Amino acid sequence: MLTLRQRIFAAASIVVALLLAVILYMIYFRRPSAPANDRRPSGSPSAALPQPSAAATQRYSGTQPLPSGGSRSGVISEDVYLRQLAKIFVERFWSFSNQNGNRHIADSLELATPSMQAWMKSRADDGAGLYEGVTTEILRAEVVSKEGDKAVVEIGAQQEISQRTSTTTPTETTVETRTGRVELERVDGEWKVDALYWDK
Repeated sequence: MLTLRQRIFAAASIVVALLLAVILYMIYFRRPSAPANDRRPSGSPSAALPQPSAAATQRYSGTQPLPSGGSRSGVISEDVYLRQLAKIFVERFWSFSNQNGNRHIADSLELATPSMQAWMKSRADDGAGLYEGVTTEILRAEVVSKEGDKAVVEIGAQQEISQRTSTTTPTETTVETRTGRVELERVDGEWKVDALYWDK
């Protein structure tokens, strides 16, 4: 026979389990009812709903019309692509530490031309010594020239540089702002990074 305390605990557990089951059923298995102002007959196609105007779509999606009546349908402009490529490359390649096994190089090799890949591989670190690391964030990227299969993107970056000067001192961190340029080249129809130059 159960004691009074055990019977109360068992009854409370059953009530809590039932409440939990009802709540889970309502969250996962109950279909939402149609809104009261939805006057479409059931089974009517959604195409019958009024579609927003092109101006309203532009205003809310943040897109701008393409020149000469072009279509957006998932296509981004080449300038946007070049800025993003430069940003991704610099943030991947120039965020590293001497203890990451040169992962920053492996992560960014596919974004570079063969000559840039050779230069990148020459920058490999053996991982010896006290901790040193850099985290780079691109704050600004602007395409300044694009002629044929070559383009230049100017960048502005913030770098957090961390160093340990001895095994007994904590890691010191400084923040610097730098500017530079990324030179890109189209190789076999695909844009790749060909060079990266810092201004200072």
